[in-house]
Amino acid sequence: MKRFGALTVLFLISQLFLFTGCESNDNPVTPPSEVDQRLIGTWVSIDTLPGILPPYNLSVNSITITADKKIFRNGWELSTGKLLPIETYFPGRILKASGDTLKYDGLSSGWSLVQTYRYRFESISLILENGFEKFAYKKTKPGAMIFPIITCDLSYNFMDKIFKNDSPTWTTSAKLRTYNGVKEIYAVSKGLLLRIIIPEFQGKGTYPIYYNQALLQNLGGDVAYRFISDSVETGQLVIEEYDSDNKICSGRFDFSIIYDVSYPNPPTTKRVSNGRFTVPIFD
Repeated sequence: MKRFGALTVLFLISQLFLFTGCESNDNPVTPPSEVDQRLIGTWVSIDTLPGILPPYNLSVNSITITADKKIFRNGWELSTGKLLPIETYFPGRILKASGDTLKYDGLSSGWSLVQTYRYRFESISLILENGFEKFAYKKTKPGAMIFPIITCDLSYNFMDKIFKNDSPTWTTSAKLRTYNGVKEIYAVSKGLLLRIIIPEFQGKGTYPIYYNQALLQNLGGDVAYRFISDSVETGQLVIEEYDSDNKICSGRFDFSIIYDVSYPNPPTTKRVSNGRFTVPIFD
């Protein structure tokens, strides 16, 4: 954990050179049909910046506003620490970005979602707020390396496709976490959520995957589906390395799944195979 503290200091120092200012005294009159020039650029929430928490606890809130009335959501590329657009989110369509109002539609993946904020500038910060939330952003450079580099890799084969955990992402997209007092492998990849529950975790070792101990379901989209581990064939999860000091573990998994009987689909057996992971431990 000590190495996380040293990394944090280095990142905080480097950030002094990565952010650019905006003139708060310069308040041009912008026609309602155009984008306020001061809004154009890449912004990252001050609360997003690495602090005293270990880096895998980060939750990224960053946007890019363009002159052609688009707004993009940015995320953390885990292997490089760079701030880059999140591919699974569609560009939002700006409805208004002038006066003191920022209004946009369609930033959430697969959903139409209109958001309206009042904006203002304080020193080098952009403030967005409505009646429910308030964000303070600083302008930075696209592709800036402002986050830690961490090892976070998970992949598996499913329905003749290879799935890998998302990156860039708004938060750590694969991890060994504790949820409701139980350890589980958790990963998000291309709109699919994977969970493998480990009821009696003992560190390194081989763990059977019984009925309903693994789950695979889609996130968003028009059609919902959910698979659970099969009751006929027992799957297997192997923890090959478990380093509690450096908060990292690795291993492999393989199991059969069927449609959850609570969903209106016939129980069709499919296979999750060649699962491999090296992920942070999230206590």
